[in-house]
Formats: sequence, structure tokens, C-alpha cells
Amino acid sequence: MKNIFKRNYLDEMQEQKLLKIESHGVWIAFSLLVISMLVQIAYANYTKTEAHVAGEMITFFILDIYILFSCIKNGIWARSIKASNKTNSIGALIAGVIVGLLNAFTFPHETEQAIVGAFIMSALFTGILTYILLQICMKITNKRRNKLDENDDEE
Repeated sequence: MKNIFKRNYLDEMQEQKLLKIESHGVWIAFSLLVISMLVQIAYANYTKTEAHVAGEMITFFILDIYILFSCIKNGIWARSIKASNKTNSIGALIAGVIVGLLNAFTFPHETEQAIVGAFIMSALFTGILTYILLQICMKITNKRRNKLDENDDEE
């Protein structure tokens, strides 16, 4: 029995457009999952936050891990962002600020000093951890890209 889904009726231009549409769809879904989780965490009952966002978190992390490992395997960092220490620093700063704000304003704190402390500690820890992870991923991706380029040159 023939598999009707194996046949491709698209020309190259249509194939490129479809790939672009699918790419935009994935990034829209990715962004909406993040927004959904942030809104639910911000408005959820403090004791039951995990239960409210469990489905979104599972979907988000599966998608995130798939994209991460697929990009590393193929030596791709990003379409419009250059892999550098500067971009990793900016990404880590953004992640730190977002997590710091979430931690400062979604969990109950007794005083303003506790809110500021929660922001600083969580932002600092998240920023440093994110920067380290981005640096590791950048090194692995660059190494993989060089290996793939060497294989292309040998052929």
C-alpha cells in the first residue's frame, strides 16, 4: 500500500514558503506558551502554581529540548542572532530580569527589602546560570559547525 503522505506536490518556492510558515507557527506557539505560563504564574494561587502550568511547561520544555538538540546537531545557532559573548550576555540579562521580577512579585514577601533581595538573588543566579549554559551551547554548536564544514570540504 502506497503512503500518500510521502509524495511532495510542491515546487521549490512553495516548499520554502511552507518551511517559513511552519517556522513562524512553531515560534508563535513557543512564544504563546511562555506568555501563558507567565500569566498563569502571576495570577495563580501561590500554593498551586505548578498544577496550573504543568501542561504548558511539559509542552514548552519538550519543544525547547527538541529545538536545542536539533540546532546543536546541525551546527546552527540562530538565523538572525550571531553567536557571541555579547549576545549571550544580553540573553542572560533578559532571563535574569524576567525571573527576578516573577520571583519578586509573585511570591509573598514581608518587606520591601525582601522583595528587592528576592529580585537581586534570583536575577543574579538566573543570569549567571543562563550565561554559562549559553556559553556551553555556543562552544558545542561552533565545534559541531566546524566539524560539519570540514566534512563538506573533504567531500
